[in-house]
Amino acid sequence: TASSQTTYPILVGIKWLLLRGFTEQIVFSDNKFTSGDGGSWTVAIGPPNAQSTDQVKQLILERNWFAPHPGQHVALMLWAQDVTVRNNLFDLTGAAAQNGMIIEQRGIEPLPSNVHVYNNTFYSNSSGSFRPIQFVEGAGGMVAKNNLGYAPLSTSRDMVSGTAVIENNTTDAGILVSPGFL
Repeated sequence: TASSQTTYPILVGIKWLLLRGFTEQIVFSDNKFTSGDGGSWTVAIGPPNAQSTDQVKQLILERNWFAPHPGQHVALMLWAQDVTVRNNLFDLTGAAAQNGMIIEQRGIEPLPSNVHVYNNTFYSNSSGSFRPIQFVEGAGGMVAKNNLGYAPLSTSRDMVSGTAVIENNTTDAGILVSPGFL
């Protein structure tokens, strides 16, 4: 029998994950995210299009490995509220642009708010611009703490951009310096 409930899609990579009702309280952990088709984002979380008021909130992304395809520009695109991104590895080597994550509003949904980015590692062995964390717009409560970036071949770099509480991240100049891992 057909259900009278509405389904709301969340874009994950380029595949749709259909959930019923308001989308909240989701954990993505211990995954390797790649995409072989060259879409703009490896993972995108938020409403299905710019005309949707669907809301995605209360997410945790932890212990994941983001490895964008060479044609991709962003490993993680967030159009959501109340998100924690922690303890992930972003290997941006070979991507079309070395953008780790972008937090912004996609369309008419509420502005992103309370996005906390902690203890992530961002790496690239490619030349070009290296921009791990970008808070493009938001309603407040943005935090970036204890994130590590290393891109020895980068020609320009900006570890964290936008308005946020920014503490104990690799400095823009430090992105060129090896963290000394063995």
